[in-house]
Amino acid sequence: MTQDFGDGAILSVKRPLRLWFAVALNVLVGGLSIALVLFLANSGRVPPSIQLSPSAAVLSSLGAAFLVSTSIAAILGSPRGAKLMRFAAFAFFGSIIAQNLMLLLGTNSTAVPTQKLVANVFRHSLSLAFNLWVLRSTVTQEFFAYRAKV
Repeated sequence: MTQDFGDGAILSVKRPLRLWFAVALNVLVGGLSIALVLFLANSGRVPPSIQLSPSAAVLSSLGAAFLVSTSIAAILGSPRGAKLMRFAAFAFFGSIIAQNLMLLLGTNSTAVPTQKLVANVFRHSLSLAFNLWVLRSTVTQEFFAYRAKV
C-alpha cells in the first residue's frame, strides 16, 4: 500500500513478513485446537476419563476461535485487531502454560509424563513470546500506525 503526499514523496508500508508468520502460527494452532476439542467431544473412542464437559469444550473452542479471528483481523490491517490478537495470545497460550505448570507442580503428576509437560510449557512460551515480539516490533507498530491513519 502506498500513500502519495503530493510533494513527490510516496510512503510505502507493507504487511511485515513476521506478522504473516505469527498469524499462520495462530491460525494453525487455533484450528488444530478446535479440531481436537471437536474430536474429544464427539468421538466414541475417547475414554470417559479424558472426555471434556460441554462447558469446557465450548470455552476451549471459543478461546481458539478468538485467537484465529483476531489474528485474521490483524493481518487485514486492523490496529484494534492487533491489540485483540495480543490479548488472545495471552489468554490462549497463557492458559495452556498455566495448566501445564499446575500439572507439573502438582503432587499427583504421574498422569502425564514430566517431559511432555515441560515440552508443552516451553513450546507455548515460545509461541507467546513470538506473538509479543511480532506485535511489539517497530516494523509492525509502523504498519498498524499507518493503517490507523488510512
